[in-house]
Amino acid sequence: MVPPTSSLKHGELPTNVQIRLIQLSVLEIREEYLAPIPENDRGDLIKAYHKLLHSQEETVRLKAARAWAKWE
Repeated sequence: MVPPTSSLKHGELPTNVQIRLIQLSVLEIREEYLAPIPENDRGDLIKAYHKLLHSQEETVRLKAARAWAKWE
């Protein structure tokens, strides 16, 4: 897990390693955010998530809700 930037002391800048770990963490979370959305629906993610979150299938709704909540 990436250490939170709040663990830095006032005035202390994160190292290049810390910055890269944060970037990798964000990329990983972004991939999880995009995972429920079919590639052809990724042009408008809000619309795509709306569709998934209002699906008739509970498993689809739950998967989308978990991915959305993790991103938020």
